[in-house]
Amino acid sequence: MQMPTEELQDDLVERLERVKQNWTELNERVKTGVKQNPILCLTGALLLGFVIGKLVSR
Repeated sequence: MQMPTEELQDDLVERLERVKQNWTELNERVKTGVKQNPILCLTGALLLGFVIGKLVSR
């Protein structure tokens, strides 16, 4: 059985709102983590960049 267009639209809007809320929460957690451990985050970012650079250069 197919859902009417309005129900599909409402379902999509709900899902998009949840994604937006989850993204906002993740963003806040990352910002808090960076503020609490800036050196660790910078070191991790540099290490990740180095590894990606090595993988791409092959």
